[in-house]
Amino acid sequence: MEQTANKLLIITAPSGAGKSTLSKSYLANFPRVSQAQRTYIPVLLVTVPPSPTSRSLSGAILEALGYRKHHRGSAPEKTAIIRELFIKCGVEVLILDEAQHLFYPPTVSAFRDLTDWLKNFLEESHVCMVATGLPAAEMVVDSNEQLRRRFSERLRLSPFALD
Repeated sequence: MEQTANKLLIITAPSGAGKSTLSKSYLANFPRVSQAQRTYIPVLLVTVPPSPTSRSLSGAILEALGYRKHHRGSAPEKTAIIRELFIKCGVEVLILDEAQHLFYPPTVSAFRDLTDWLKNFLEESHVCMVATGLPAAEMVVDSNEQLRRRFSERLRLSPFALD
């Protein structure tokens, strides 16, 4: 089976412009389906935790997948479980909401680790990813040359106005 390049999109907008609503609406069109041997999850919506680390972000992904022991293990252990579950559950699209939190990890070293983890995870998972957040989310992508290249598609939303 030939692997295609990941499709990555970042959507930014000011607070209240409808990013989370847009994500939830998209998710509603592709619901989880319980099957005999697995739960099919075509679209996975994950809220990025505040002050994230690679361990806490991988834990948030596991929690969104419904993995009960999401709080246990190291980032590499959690990442291995995520890869297995993405294949088993048929995850095709990962939506990271509140992506601006990725810009505010506890330390500079944690920031580098987090952006490298994200880059490697995207490379290995072969899923499409949409990151939504405040404009600071673009700084995360721009801070890492390899992420910047991968997130070539950007969409900036304006708040809805009647005029």
